[in-house]
Amino acid sequence: MAKTDTVTHDTGSVFHALGLPDADDLQLRSERLMLIGQIIAERGLKQREVRVLLEMSRFEISALMRGRINQFSSERLARALQDLNASIVEVGRPEKLAS
Repeated sequence: MAKTDTVTHDTGSVFHALGLPDADDLQLRSERLMLIGQIIAERGLKQREVRVLLEMSRFEISALMRGRINQFSSERLARALQDLNASIVEVGRPEKLAS
């Protein structure tokens, strides 16, 4: 008899699917990192320009561009979005970051 595998689809985050204790924060940081990367790409900014705008070191910019989620807190990523003059809305927590 052939073995059959059951596949289930989950619409939640991979962090929640893995049962990580800090899944909400990881999801938030992941979304912010992706948004920052998208803004940088859309504006065609060079790493040097991003360093000046975000007041980050070369190491931090490298980590940011590579999506190293563990290098940044949610608050630091929110500040980076603010520095890029971006506004974000979190589910359940509307928050305008643009000045």
